[in-house]
Amino acid sequence: MRQTIDIGIDLGTTNSAVAVVDNGRPKVLKDDYDNQELLPSYVAFGSDGSVHCGNAARNALLTDPENAFEGFKRLLGTAWRRTAPATGVSYGPEDLASIILQELRRRAAQWLNKEPTEAAITVPAVFGEVEKHAVTRAAQLAGFLNVTLVQEPVAAGLCYGWDKTSAAISGLRHRRRYVRRLANAVRRGTTHSIGPPG
Repeated sequence: MRQTIDIGIDLGTTNSAVAVVDNGRPKVLKDDYDNQELLPSYVAFGSDGSVHCGNAARNALLTDPENAFEGFKRLLGTAWRRTAPATGVSYGPEDLASIILQELRRRAAQWLNKEPTEAAITVPAVFGEVEKHAVTRAAQLAGFLNVTLVQEPVAAGLCYGWDKTSAAISGLRHRRRYVRRLANAVRRGTTHSIGPPG
């Protein structure tokens, strides 16, 4: 198994984003269409078989709402499905999330000059095993081979740089073992979910 992770993904309910490490610093990648870092988490299908995500899909909510989807992250891990009349295909939350992940993967591939196969993806702290499995499945559908799931509060803390802030360190003293586990897992590219101790 590889010892590194190619990219980090924030799979959001409203917007999503992808980042890489560039010269030791995180870099959020911009869309080559409109130069935006955030990708709206919307998916739409056209009668010609086309698949749209981001701003184009969000606009379709106004012009063709029956074939546009939003808020599917909240439904991950459920049996919810809906058919898009344009395609006649029934889509579940994993299918729709995988389209967002595919677009983020495409964006990263352009920057990396290779197809990323390893990713760290954020998940809400309230996600249980069923929801986490659904995120992993969506990532697999998008072409990722190994995925590390990181809880959103942990990802936010890492981004903020809590190890440089004395107040944050004092607040996390009782979780040192967990922080070490997380750091080791990110360094190794561990492919299972990590959550804080109970």
